[in-house]
This record gives sequence, structure tokens and C-alpha cells, in this order.
Amino acid sequence: MHSRQGITEIFSTFVEFSGDRFNEWTSDRRLHRNMLNRLESAVTADLRNLSNSDWALYWHRAWMNQSTMAAGHLTAYLQETCYWVDHKLTSRQTGVQYSLPDFFQIAIASLPIVLKGYCPKYGASLQTYASLIFSNTIRDTLRQQKEADSRTDWGLLRKLIQKRLTESLQQAGLSVETIAQYCLAWQCFKTLCVSGDTPTTRRLSRPDAAIWEAIAQLYNQQRLRQLSLTAPECDPKTLKQ
Repeated sequence: MHSRQGITEIFSTFVEFSGDRFNEWTSDRRLHRNMLNRLESAVTADLRNLSNSDWALYWHRAWMNQSTMAAGHLTAYLQETCYWVDHKLTSRQTGVQYSLPDFFQIAIASLPIVLKGYCPKYGASLQTYASLIFSNTIRDTLRQQKEADSRTDWGLLRKLIQKRLTESLQQAGLSVETIAQYCLAWQCFKTLCVSGDTPTTRRLSRPDAAIWEAIAQLYNQQRLRQLSLTAPECDPKTLKQ
């Protein structure tokens, strides 16, 4: 990757990948024009001669004041920071399902956290603070992937939290009543399968017939308390589907 030259380019261009490699810097016309206008309308020498980091502070203050363009300029500014954090961390990894561009998109998506959490009075530059957030985001993704790779489908199901399960079912277009039934079945599954975050849980195998029967019985007991009166009973065959 070659570094960008000039204030306008730094605050208006974005990384473009070709495959898994950096290809070129691509310009956003709207941001480019806005940056030129800011430079041309600068009424003092101090504003015209601001450094990159000073302009970053300028746009961060603008972002805090609800500027519609500030987030775009700051996203452009932090492209190189994100790329090099991404490159450093992912170049050490083998056997991961995400590519360098994938991790770049995952990391840059945490920009709202960067902008919201950054406080200039603590002395760190925006780039330094962003590097920390980007690094943590990528490391969390790598950790989650390794954890997922170490678990069976049943271990992942037991590890799942209800909020994520509910969101996934909502995205699938299921009704509120059907989602409630799925969540109750999942709760019964968690109750009767191995508890705790142990190697046994991570390698949890498919429930046998006796466990399926016990889950169905518990579901039907709880059904009258937690679901509507019209919710149907459930048998082991239905649970397996």
C-alpha cells in the first residue's frame, strides 16, 4: 500500500481491494469537493496550515456537532490505520475463514465506537485510539471464530444467547408466537443438556432419544405457563426438525 499525499486525498479517499490485496485509493467525489471547499474558504492561515491530526480533531468536533459530512471524512482518514492494524493481526493467522478485506470491513464498522469513545483531552491521537478499537474488534472476531470452530453444532446451540436466537428468527420472518415456541424449546434443551462452559459442552453431541423425550415433556409442561393456550404440544420428532 502506498500512503496518500495531501489533505484532500487523506480525507476523501478509501481503500479498494482486488482479491485479498490492496489495489488502489478510490475517491469519493462528495467528500473531495467538500474538503476542497473547506480549504478554499479557510479565512485564516492557521486553518489552512492545519496538520492531518489537527484536521482529524476538526472533523471530530464537527461530528460531535451533528455534521452530516464529518463521519465520512473521518472514515476516509482512518482507512490506513485500519488497514495496517488488519494486516498486522491477520498476517499471523492461519486457517481463518475471513480474508484481509473481510476483517477490514469488520474493523472499520466499529468506527461509531471510535468516534463516540474518543476524547482528545486524554492526549492520545485519534489514530492511536482507533488502532486500539480496531485491534480489539479483530481479536474478538478471531476469538469467536476459534470458539465456533471448537464447538459442535449442539455446543454452539447451547452457547447461543436468547437475544441472538430471537433476532435470527425474526430475520427469518417467523411470527411472534412461533418465535416464542422456538425459544421455549431452546430453553428446555439448555436445561436438560450439559451445563457450564466446559470442554464437554463445547463438544456436545446430538441428544439421544431419551433426552429428546425429556425435552418434549419439559416443553409441554412449560407450554401452558409460558405460551398461549392455543400453542400445540410438541413431540421429539417435531423438536428434531
